[in-house]
Amino acid sequence: MKKAFTLIELLVVIAIIAILAAILFPVFAQAKAAAKNVTSLSNIRQIGTAQHLYFGDNDDNNPAGDDYAEWLWMFLWAPYIKSQPADFSGSKNNFFYSPTAPGNTPQYLSEQRYDEFIERGLHTQFKMRTDLTDPAGERAIVFWSSYSINEHSVQEWPNMSSYNEPAETLSILEATDTEIEGDELRKLFARGVDCSGGLADNFESRPTLGGYAGGSNFLYMDGHAKYSKHTIGNRFATSAENFCDFSRYQFPQGGRGGSSTTPNSSGVRPDCGAWTAPADQLDANGACVAK
Repeated sequence: MKKAFTLIELLVVIAIIAILAAILFPVFAQAKAAAKNVTSLSNIRQIGTAQHLYFGDNDDNNPAGDDYAEWLWMFLWAPYIKSQPADFSGSKNNFFYSPTAPGNTPQYLSEQRYDEFIERGLHTQFKMRTDLTDPAGERAIVFWSSYSINEHSVQEWPNMSSYNEPAETLSILEATDTEIEGDELRKLFARGVDCSGGLADNFESRPTLGGYAGGSNFLYMDGHAKYSKHTIGNRFATSAENFCDFSRYQFPQGGRGGSSTTPNSSGVRPDCGAWTAPADQLDANGACVAK
């Protein structure tokens, strides 16, 4: 007669399986997160290809214009990679939406941005719905996109030939809005704290998480892309102070935003280095100087 397992033997087997599961499940989760980041890095490289093809057809120029180019750039580049930001009612799985993106919040183009979109016929070209609204109830184009353009590259230096160090200048970042600059780093993925301070929801206050292992993917003006961790200067600050104060960021460098060439009295260092076309850097006094 075959001997049956005793209760103790069964419990030992169950305990071993539980221990193995506890060890392996986090490994599987990490592998899944790493795979998602590889996909996002591939996406941003494809976007870089589209950007450089657009350069070739437009005399080495990015789309240019305040409150226009920074919101529509992805639609202008889309034909070069035969993909487009998906309409809100469609699937998010395309080059313009990162699998590491947090939450489930789309982009909205309303008011003059909606009008610009319609006037250019982009709603017809990309088959976008025109009957949707933003959270304020304004008529809006609503779509999925999780990559942000360096605002300086469409406002101050749209021409590729302007860049002295294109391999070190940021072009596209992973963030919750379609554009970003030095005083908007709360939009970056991988921030795990709520920076709203009780204010109404906006791109900068949403607790983001997302990203991968405390960092995200970056596309540079020369077309190469890589993953980098975010670094913050004051190690004695609390987590909320670190992630919610853009001036503490070392990479990407936090700055005051706006025109990097116009002085102001804010006392906050200007955007330079990886944000701007000149070969410049911050000096000991927090001013941009030539390298």
